[in-house]
Amino acid sequence: MQAIAAGRAPHYAFLQYSIPAEAVTDLFVVPGHFLSSAVVERRAELSADAQRKGWVGSNILLGQLPEEGRVDVVKAGVSRSPVQVRDEWQRYGFLAGKKGGWAADVLSCIRVLERETQSKDFTLRNFYARFESELASRHADNRNVQAKIRQQMQVLAKGGVLLFVDRRGRYRVVA
Repeated sequence: MQAIAAGRAPHYAFLQYSIPAEAVTDLFVVPGHFLSSAVVERRAELSADAQRKGWVGSNILLGQLPEEGRVDVVKAGVSRSPVQVRDEWQRYGFLAGKKGGWAADVLSCIRVLERETQSKDFTLRNFYARFESELASRHADNRNVQAKIRQQMQVLAKGGVLLFVDRRGRYRVVA
């Protein structure tokens, strides 16, 4: 969590393989800039009887990642071209170094809203109504959640994910 808060979260690779076929069936990578407190779950501390007593691990909740947070290298046994993988990885490179995972969390919420409304258009007012309290609980140290959401919308707009439609707070998802 400290690495996420500092904008230094590591990248992860997840591999699934078939022993009988001696082949990789699935391999995907998760860029560290997609990790936030919403996708990391604290595990129970190891017991006093354990060799590493007191150690606390974590689980990465892959289902909480935005779809862009998974870059497939091998899918169902089929390798993707290195050019496709590199392009997909670099597409959201503008999020690298952003502290606390805010941009990834806002992007994840935008994707949920997009699926719920089946529309690429949304208003800031609707976004606040649906996600402000959720984002406030994910980032309890932030006292001005609406301003942070607006800031992250600007980051996503500069990255080519959103288009600011008008001054009434309307946005359109473009990527």
